[in-house]
Amino acid sequence: MSVETKRLILSGLIATAFGLSIGCASSDSNQSESAIQSETAIASFVPESANAKLIFEERFDTDESVKLDDWIMEGPGIAKVEDERLIIYPVVQPKMSALYDEGVLGMNDGQKGDYYKYTQQFLAEERPDVDQSEMVWNEQFKGGHINFWHQFELPENYIIRCKFESLSKQSLHMIMFSALGLEGQNIFDESMAKRNGVAAQLMYGDLRCYRVSYFAPERGTANMRVSPGRQLTIKGRDYASESEGVHDLVIVKWENRVLFYVDDKLSFNFEHTDEFGEVLGGGSWGLRLMNTAKGAYDDFEIFSLTKK
Repeated sequence: MSVETKRLILSGLIATAFGLSIGCASSDSNQSESAIQSETAIASFVPESANAKLIFEERFDTDESVKLDDWIMEGPGIAKVEDERLIIYPVVQPKMSALYDEGVLGMNDGQKGDYYKYTQQFLAEERPDVDQSEMVWNEQFKGGHINFWHQFELPENYIIRCKFESLSKQSLHMIMFSALGLEGQNIFDESMAKRNGVAAQLMYGDLRCYRVSYFAPERGTANMRVSPGRQLTIKGRDYASESEGVHDLVIVKWENRVLFYVDDKLSFNFEHTDEFGEVLGGGSWGLRLMNTAKGAYDDFEIFSLTKK
């Protein structure tokens, strides 16, 4: 029995236990062999009342000249293709992580004490061109973090899949999805307020979205929140921080449910009820990294989900 077959069997058992079953992949004769293989690989994550079709893929295994023209960086960050993977981190990350390694800052300090004092100092050293006054919220500096959005828009229901490896011991990574303006506009519409990585812009600004946070060794949970606001909708096990190496991340958004898997293990199954406001649909998606996080991402795939 192949490793992939074993993986699918295990995934099927997990999915069935949480109300999912293997769905039917699209049989479009014009599909590429790789698309068919991708749809087969995610079949165990597809709701039994849905069909899945691969509509987007982004891989970084061509050469070092791969451009990231379809991505938009918000905040002072670095994104590059290296060793056939997307490497991404805030410009202050190397120096901030060094403070933790040296014991100057502790894992349980969070964003308290001298956290932002050092962030401001390192940001001034690395990017003197950045206007730090634009990163102030409620009279306090809150900058240094980054958002990295892709311009491909998600449909109403979908699956996002990618590979992830943390390249830093510190947290935090997030995937943002179903992001739209409060009036339903694209998040890059000229009517939207400027964003530069400050968390409050996502929580209390002019957009709505879901976001899943993971690789948080200090807390041990993967959390999901919905904006506007800072509503914590559900917590799950943070499998991504329990072992080193590359992890397979899967987000399933089907009607009013969001499921998050890591290495075929279900972290949580969230049901969006009235207490969390309007159920979100399609929109933009991207990555968010706090200022001590560094990661490698690869093999992004998006599948549309439609009713049978």
